[in-house]
Amino acid sequence: MVSFGVVLFYVSVFFFFLFSMFMEFREQLYWVVFYFFFFLVFFLKFFFVSSETFFSCHFGFLHMDGMSVVFIFLSIWVCVLSFLSMFFDEYSDYLMLSFLSSFLFFLLVFFFGSGNVFFFFCLFELTLFPVFYVVVMWGSYKERVFSLYYFLLFTIITSIPLLLVVCSMLYMGFFNYLFLFMNSFFFYVFPSFLLLGLLLGFLSKLPLFGFHMWLPKAHVDAPVGGSMLLAGILLKLGGYGVLRLFLLFNYQVVVFLLFFLVFVGILGYFFSALICVRLLDLKVIIAFSSVSHMSVAFSGSVGGAFWGFKGAFLMFLGHGIVSPLLFYMVHLVSKFFNSRYIMGIKGFASLYFWLSLFFFFFLLFNMGVPPFINFFAEVGIMYSIFLVSFPLFFFVFLGFLFNGLYIFSLLGVFLQSKVFLSKSFDVIFLNGFVFFSGFLLIVYMTFFLDFFL
Repeated sequence: MVSFGVVLFYVSVFFFFLFSMFMEFREQLYWVVFYFFFFLVFFLKFFFVSSETFFSCHFGFLHMDGMSVVFIFLSIWVCVLSFLSMFFDEYSDYLMLSFLSSFLFFLLVFFFGSGNVFFFFCLFELTLFPVFYVVVMWGSYKERVFSLYYFLLFTIITSIPLLLVVCSMLYMGFFNYLFLFMNSFFFYVFPSFLLLGLLLGFLSKLPLFGFHMWLPKAHVDAPVGGSMLLAGILLKLGGYGVLRLFLLFNYQVVVFLLFFLVFVGILGYFFSALICVRLLDLKVIIAFSSVSHMSVAFSGSVGGAFWGFKGAFLMFLGHGIVSPLLFYMVHLVSKFFNSRYIMGIKGFASLYFWLSLFFFFFLLFNMGVPPFINFFAEVGIMYSIFLVSFPLFFFVFLGFLFNGLYIFSLLGVFLQSKVFLSKSFDVIFLNGFVFFSGFLLIVYMTFFLDFFL
């Protein structure tokens, strides 16, 4: 465990000083970061696949399995994309930005590899501070402090029940949640109603519809890198917590809660998709789309079926891939048109055909069109919901309908007549977009394709 922690520490320190040394040569550093993270992803993939003892508990409170490894890969990818998206911003403090990226990466690796309940909770809360700092320092609106007030309020209120549940586990002697699966006594002596307290701490980060009020405000006020961190990593912390700790409870004991939890998630999926149809701000639309997908993924994870659990995991993974790219696309659109509103970007496809083509490609990915990851995720989730209650399919169908409606309405706006372009074309942003698309393909071909095979 010590040697593994030392390696991660030196990787983070090297990451920080690499950015600090070359921050005067930004264009050269742009590609240095690319090749460095490409090597890091390839090295970690080779290490995890070839090691026979790495997945055992030889690292103290750290424990790696397939789920942890995938989320660590996702963290690497989102961290480098968020850094590079803000790299050419003239208001960015590159030294602080590189430090925050290194620190956040260090925390995320230990969070996704944590097997101890107490460290799991502490790292879950610590990972929020770098995102707070990014939004406060580089947010584009004066109301960003007010939006973070909502976030802190939901975080503090919902973390108290989670802390009480963690303390109860520690008091009963269950330090490592991985061993709880082998102790059936835990399922019956632990009160079932504390399951809600356990979930509350994660539902505000997921977020489930009803706990989502902070998310659109935070996305609107955050810089593009902050939005990518929020969508790609922060929401996955809540999803990872639900996937990890919900399995600790016996479904035969908490069966009376299953229908209620699944029903709440499906309603959140339906109402979030309905709200997306009526919104005009692209950034808020993507934010509510995230709420919609996270709500239906929550329904699959608590449904009690293996395919629902698998579908929720794939939904978290697919959303973590495509949602940061969508926010980056919205950033490009706002740079080109000086507007994020739908009515202000008419003719986007006729002016920037390839950008609009990739934008629509990412929207289809997000909607769950086959053969993308979200399609397989939705199939597994639908099967899980069918086992719980067939009538809930009515709300699921309406959610699918409204999700497709707002995506094709965006396509209709893109294909309308040309408008006057008020800002000159910046080649840097186009190169950055091509880099993002190419890096997405590299990451997919490197390890995500192996996941399906």
